Amino acid sequence: MRSHFSPQDHHHYTLKTGCRDVAESRQPGNRRVKVISHFQSALSGHQSVSRIRNLGVLLACLAIVIPPGIAGAQDQPIQNEDGGRNVVEYDAAYFEPYGPISAKDMLARVPGADAILNASETGFGTEQRRGLRSDTDQILINGKRVTAKASSIEEYFDRISASQVIRIEVISGNVREIDADVGARVINVVLDEDTGGGSGTWHIGALAFDTGQKRPSGYLSYSGDSGNWNYTIFGETRPGMPNRDVVDLITTPDGTPTTEFVEKRIVDRQFYIGRGRVAYNWGPDHYIQLNGFIEDKPIGVFESEFTFGFDPAGNRFNTDATLERREGRNRDWEISGDYGKPLSKYLGLEVLFVIRSDLHKRFNDNFRVVGVQENLINGDVEDKLAKETILRTTLDWAVADRQSIEVGVEGAINSLDVYQTIFDVVDGVQVEADIFNSDQKVSEDRVEVFSTYNLKFSDKIEFDTGLAAEFSWLDQVGSDIAVNRSLRFVKPSFDAWYNASQSTQLWFSFKRDVGQLDFEDFVAEVDRNDDEVDLGNPNLDPEASWDFEVGTEHRFANQKGLVNGRVFYRRVNDIKDQVPFGDFESQPGNIGSGDHYGFEIESSLRLAKFNLIDAVLGATFLWQDSSVIDAFTGQSRQFALQGKQKMSVNFRHDISAWGLSYDIEYTNDGPRIRSEFDRLRVGNPRSNLRLIVEKQLSGDIILRFLWNNVLKTTSHRKTTVFSPNQGTGVISSIQNRRTTPMISFGLGLIGKF
Repeated sequence: MRSHFSPQDHHHYTLKTGCRDVAESRQPGNRRVKVISHFQSALSGHQSVSRIRNLGVLLACLAIVIPPGIAGAQDQPIQNEDGGRNVVEYDAAYFEPYGPISAKDMLARVPGADAILNASETGFGTEQRRGLRSDTDQILINGKRVTAKASSIEEYFDRISASQVIRIEVISGNVREIDADVGARVINVVLDEDTGGGSGTWHIGALAFDTGQKRPSGYLSYSGDSGNWNYTIFGETRPGMPNRDVVDLITTPDGTPTTEFVEKRIVDRQFYIGRGRVAYNWGPDHYIQLNGFIEDKPIGVFESEFTFGFDPAGNRFNTDATLERREGRNRDWEISGDYGKPLSKYLGLEVLFVIRSDLHKRFNDNFRVVGVQENLINGDVEDKLAKETILRTTLDWAVADRQSIEVGVEGAINSLDVYQTIFDVVDGVQVEADIFNSDQKVSEDRVEVFSTYNLKFSDKIEFDTGLAAEFSWLDQVGSDIAVNRSLRFVKPSFDAWYNASQSTQLWFSFKRDVGQLDFEDFVAEVDRNDDEVDLGNPNLDPEASWDFEVGTEHRFANQKGLVNGRVFYRRVNDIKDQVPFGDFESQPGNIGSGDHYGFEIESSLRLAKFNLIDAVLGATFLWQDSSVIDAFTGQSRQFALQGKQKMSVNFRHDISAWGLSYDIEYTNDGPRIRSEFDRLRVGNPRSNLRLIVEKQLSGDIILRFLWNNVLKTTSHRKTTVFSPNQGTGVISSIQNRRTTPMISFGLGLIGKF
């Protein structure tokens, strides 16, 4: 449920009351980005198109003028088949001409790797899932997954020295060591664990915004081994989220402006992060690995807002000025681990666990500014503590040649403890507002049992069929809420792979999937983006879907690159969206069933193999559509907050003879909608162009320059407000929002030792 500000009370809360893995499951994961080789058509605005066109001309000119002799590495990666899987190996000699500092520098030169490293930014199926079975990265270190939920394993690669890497393997097919969706590629980074010593990487630099702010950044990492032990530890500091400017213009239905809000956000945040990994190996399949992560993120946000009115002649005049100060702290930590042991020649045991905690405290005060006087008018306090504990045990039994069975059980305890207050200042006295369901303790105990049967019919054909059953018990207690309920899900799955040739693979997947419950949707919450109070719904159910997918991947001859495509259809039940609450408001809820379908394409090409420059050009494209019946209008529309397309283009060019390289990355999302009781929001998220230039100063030091938001693109959102609700079709006002993020520049030195 939402309560909305009127233009006259934009900084006063208008309150309403109301209810508001991998162990080894072998379902390759959805963390990937799919492709397109052009991107101008997705740009909006003549200026952005013009800039991109000019950039394309510049790249074409560079391709012509750079001598063919600096086209790059001559070493060839090795391609082989491993039990029906396609494995491409890139050894240390392949990367030698580039003088990489870290493992991530090496991955940047591997076709197809960028899509995996950036999979969280775009692509179908990136939403979080329940437990460890279906929530993991498509990355292995020495053939083993690194269990984690709060942190991403990709960040390790910037901290692992390139001198430790023996080779990088890109694997297509059914990778049993990791839980990824069918058709996914997996990266295996093979490290030298017998050096008898250690090495590290470091970074020191600064980030500057076009507002004049400057913040330091840096990290120090060290990895080593001793006997059967190997470890990586690092610490890092970096600036928090960027500043932004927001302009809200409110007009009548015929376009006459009535009110304008101009907001400027200044962020003063510095994050501090520590991470570590230690492993002990008794043998190839007998090991233990522990991981630790801690992050401290102080909150320091200052927002100034000016309110303007318009006279009959259309002239703008100032009516109000407010200042918002937000302070607090986010502190997250996680401990996780993996243990594997062969019990016999045919039977193996694996145990995974995660223990994590997220603490969030926020204090917010709003002031009205009159001259130099600041008068407190309202504010809020929020205190959240989320915890999660997961333990997963799996037995893998090779029952016969080319056949295996996996059985296991996973248990989890999740909880969220929330307390928040909102106050107004009346005659100099703080008066606490009465908000329904503003405090609550939510806990869920969950058990899942699962089994998978794998059959390698031949080196060309492989099947996985599985069945899982999930049981959970929810307990919710607060001042206004006391709810106990249970959930049950049965999740069958079937995956098939067919290797048409050494370079071409096809796959099919069918499964029952269950989404992650977000406990924050159960409780009332202040929405800082829209200055509204969202009231939660303690009766939300997780989304569940029947998913069908068909896809193929083809690798071009002579290691020129690859192209990957898939078509998908999902029948989704209990879709989470906004539903009516009472006669005048809305709240989160489940709106029934709907259809979600689309396709993804990915390509990654090594241009040197086409007798062009030494560069990797990667592109991803997702097109999707959906249909569900709107809870307020009864009309069919797309799912809320689901863009119809996503795309990403990455171009990495190395000029080895000059010790120079640059990386250009462009991303763009399609429009999204959000339907509520009396308003319809249609937003077009911004695109972004990022440039990174690196100059090798020596074999161990690189100078890096970063330019983010090169085009200074803005995002736009149109909110149509109806009276008294959407069903009448009577428009009372239109709100047009323009959000402009700041341009940021980074400069730093990166080295290894």
